[in-house]
Amino acid sequence: MTGFVYHPDYLEHDTGYAHPENESRLTAIVSHLEATGLSPLLIPIDAHPAEREWVERVHAREHVERVRALCEQAPFRLDLDTPVCRRSFDIALLAAGGVLAACDAVMD
Repeated sequence: MTGFVYHPDYLEHDTGYAHPENESRLTAIVSHLEATGLSPLLIPIDAHPAEREWVERVHAREHVERVRALCEQAPFRLDLDTPVCRRSFDIALLAAGGVLAACDAVMD
């Protein structure tokens, strides 16, 4: 059995067209899974935003707050390779929550 974590809001993390981590990468994956008939074979895993306390177990509270604040000022670059938009922080929490949900699904 293979689980699949996805949420349409993931597409709202707008890094710009030229960045490799753009929405077309995700839409291509979902389209390919549907076109090849693999999609029905996957177990959907719902993503919900992670609580900040879980994120702060692996990232310093100051770093999490810095990222949140910079996303509010977006468009911005956290570093040379990490552009963010105003929704990026919320989408990062959603993605982290998806990872936690996948871990829970494996354990269950």
